[in-house]
Amino acid sequence: MAKGASKFDVAIVGGGPAGSAAAISCRQRGLSVVVFDEYPFETCPLAPGETLHPAMEGLFRILGVEKQITRAGFLRHAGHSIEMRGRHKFQPFGFDPSGPWKGYLVDRSKMHQILLEEAARCGACVLQGTRAIRPMRRNGRIAGVITTHGPYKSRFVLDASGHRSWLGRHLDLESIQVSPTLIARFGWIRNSASKRKEEPLPRFQMLDMGWEWTAPIGQDCHAWVYLGLFGDKNGKRVRHPPPKRGVPVGAGGSRDVTWKMIPRCAGPGYFLIGDAAWILDPACSHGALKAVLSAMIAAEAIAGDPHSRYAYCAWMRDWFCSDAKALIELYAQSALPLPW
Repeated sequence: MAKGASKFDVAIVGGGPAGSAAAISCRQRGLSVVVFDEYPFETCPLAPGETLHPAMEGLFRILGVEKQITRAGFLRHAGHSIEMRGRHKFQPFGFDPSGPWKGYLVDRSKMHQILLEEAARCGACVLQGTRAIRPMRRNGRIAGVITTHGPYKSRFVLDASGHRSWLGRHLDLESIQVSPTLIARFGWIRNSASKRKEEPLPRFQMLDMGWEWTAPIGQDCHAWVYLGLFGDKNGKRVRHPPPKRGVPVGAGGSRDVTWKMIPRCAGPGYFLIGDAAWILDPACSHGALKAVLSAMIAAEAIAGDPHSRYAYCAWMRDWFCSDAKALIELYAQSALPLPW
């Protein structure tokens, strides 16, 4: 295909879980799709391990990747261990007549690869190593993407760029920030003691100045995330060393998880999906679910009634408010309630 010669129904910026799920969903509806994935698998930036809500099992089935996810051997868990103010409790997901509901403990890069490969298998044009430069506009709507490999016209552009919110920045869309700057730090530890017979269980511990989450994502590997909720006297974030229960693996990383949302997350010719639309800190535990489900809803809107973008904006806003309310209730139980 000549660079920029073809017009697509949908152009997707970002090939992570949101972008890949959007590509699969659009192809299932007969739409032509191009995906711009800036980072090939071998150069993809570090990402923390991921705990997935049990509802993801049904979404994987709809997307046609349930078998691949099962073959990947991701650990399953029926809930979380929560430690707060010296008290421990097990918080189950729930159950039905077939048994307890179980989530997934995944290596995000492996899940990313499974979804993106399925998007390509479905017929999406996946351009790895291609960076989106700026959106194209025509008659008051978004009409494509100019990339490092030339221009690509499209009827719709989906922004799946994550916390960078590529399209939101280019369109100068209003972003509402409802928390102070929050930086989550993450990494991995090796722990041979994790080779035990009991069910793998993520652990959430509320600390005086924040919280720590650890979860097994393999036979001898745990992912960890720490979020400091208070700054020091100079306003700097308190750094947090990796958990002492294992040997650090690699350098780890950090991510901005400040609570914010873009109310106009859909408009003429565009939809923002996943973290491009709104972000809460990882304690809400719905990041991957939001990414995939918002992608599927956006694809349905494009294939059906594009004017349903108004309903999409309202749905995303209500989800943000619901999860923010749950986080506020969680943090209100800590020993040092947040002043904000």
